[in-house]
Amino acid sequence: ISAWAAFLVSRITVEDAPEQREKREPQQFLEEMTAGFRTVGAEPGVRLIVGLSAAQMVVAGAFNVLVVAAAIDLLDLGEAGVGFLNSAVGVGGIVGTIVALALVGRQRASSDFGIGILLWSIPIALIGIWPESLVAFALLIAVGAGNTLLDVSGPTLLQRMVRNEVLGRVFGAFWSLLILGFGIGMIAAPVLIELAGIRGALIVTGGLLPILTALFWRSLSRIDVGV
Repeated sequence: ISAWAAFLVSRITVEDAPEQREKREPQQFLEEMTAGFRTVGAEPGVRLIVGLSAAQMVVAGAFNVLVVAAAIDLLDLGEAGVGFLNSAVGVGGIVGTIVALALVGRQRASSDFGIGILLWSIPIALIGIWPESLVAFALLIAVGAGNTLLDVSGPTLLQRMVRNEVLGRVFGAFWSLLILGFGIGMIAAPVLIELAGIRGALIVTGGLLPILTALFWRSLSRIDVGV
C-alpha cells in the first residue's frame, strides 16, 4: 500500500507561476529542515493545535499500554479482552466517520477539535473510576469517535492556517512531534501504573487533556475567527 501511495504521489506535479519562480531564493539545507518547526513556534494558533495534538498522542501512547493492563488485570477479561476493548475503538471510529462527514464545510473546526480532544480523554478517566467491562466498551466507542474527529479537524485547521509555501514542512514537524509524543506516552504508562496502580494511571492519563483544553479553550475558540 505504501509503495502504491508513493507511486501516486510521485505523479503529482505543481508548477509555480512565473512571478513566483522569479522571487524564490535558494535556502540553506538547515533552514529548509527547520522551516516547519519555526513556523509552528512563531504562529500561536498553529502552535496550539500542534501542541494539543502532541499531548493527545502522549495519551494515545499511554492508552496503548493501559488498555492491555486494564483488560487483563482490572476488568478480568483475559488476553482476548484486549481485542474486545480495541474493537470498541474501531466501532467508535466508524461512528466518528459519519459525524465527520456531517461536519464537512463547517467553520467551527476548532470547536470540533476541542470536542474530539475531550472525547479522546474523559472516557479513559471514567474507566478508572467505573471499571466495568460493558461500561468500558461503551466509553471506548466514544474514544474512537473522538479520534476520528481529531484526525479530520486537526489537519483541516492546519491547512487553513498555514501558508502554502511551508505547509508541507509544517506537516512534517506536526507528525514528528506526534510520533515523539506517542513514544513518551508508551514509556510513561508503566511508570504511572507502578506509582498509582491501573485505576490511578487511567484517571491521570484521561485527566491530562481536559485540563489542557480548559486552559486553552478561549484561545482555541478564537482560531476560527482568523481562518
